[in-house]
Amino acid sequence: MREQVHQFLQRTRFHQYAYEVSQLLRPSIRIQTRPEASVGSSHFGGVPTVPASFDFPKWDTRWHWQSQLHYHLLQEQQGSTKYRSAEINRIRNRLSRDTTVPLTYLGQIYLQELPCLRAECGLPGNGVLLFFYDLVNDPGGYKASSKGAWRCIYLDNRIEQLQPANKDDYGGELFPHCGLCFTEEWMLGIPEFKFEETNQYQIDWGELTTVLEKQFGVKVATVACGVEHRLFGYDGPMQESMERMCQLRFHGIEGYSKQSEPIESGVKDWQLLLQLDSDVSVDWQFGDSGRLYFWIRQQDLQKHDFSKIWFEMQCA
Repeated sequence: MREQVHQFLQRTRFHQYAYEVSQLLRPSIRIQTRPEASVGSSHFGGVPTVPASFDFPKWDTRWHWQSQLHYHLLQEQQGSTKYRSAEINRIRNRLSRDTTVPLTYLGQIYLQELPCLRAECGLPGNGVLLFFYDLVNDPGGYKASSKGAWRCIYLDNRIEQLQPANKDDYGGELFPHCGLCFTEEWMLGIPEFKFEETNQYQIDWGELTTVLEKQFGVKVATVACGVEHRLFGYDGPMQESMERMCQLRFHGIEGYSKQSEPIESGVKDWQLLLQLDSDVSVDWQFGDSGRLYFWIRQQDLQKHDFSKIWFEMQCA
């Protein structure tokens, strides 16, 4: 697709943008829900199908709650309130009990069901990806202390051994069982316009994206608009961009101050793995009609290592 678009633009009045456009194109797989879903196929919600010996993921929330306690104690020093004191007592009570909790099962994707574009995205040809997140404590991924609150588990070459899980193993069905269908999409990112760039440059890009959508079906990356589940491509953010936050929190760094060159240069390695939207068909409501974003580094994707992802929840 990149070469086709490049050659096409070379023959148009947009020829000066041909290289820039080819660099901004990304493959994506759009996901839509459907009511029918057979056992052993891709789905959101419902019952997970896993090997008999599968260990459902849990995480220890102690670091998360200790971080919250530290924050509220600092705020209390600046002026105590009934709310603050109540929160401190609530968190201390939570820390006095077992802090290990199960993660909520969100769904699974059978990779062989995906369109051929999955290879362009870098996914394996076979196997299953299962996605989990702690929807009870809902840490959001904004702090390094939330590490472990989500999981993407890759099961390779064991599809014939999968069977519906016992509800005692994962807490039972929390959401309706929805089947999935997949559509190939190519997405175009919009460059950040500099103040000194002319209005003509911005006008050209507006016209160019219209031409590419008509000619090749290229979708333009936009902010959140409508229900949109997808693998790869560009995220539809509801707040700020996420790549730099993923890099900092993954390395245990809080705040947003400038870091060393190796840390800053690694920001570009992060790419969207999966975007899940609030969706009435699955009874999903993430915060205030928000979205869940699973991110992965390119070097980990190349090794099919899905254990080092980061995550963020955003809502309006």
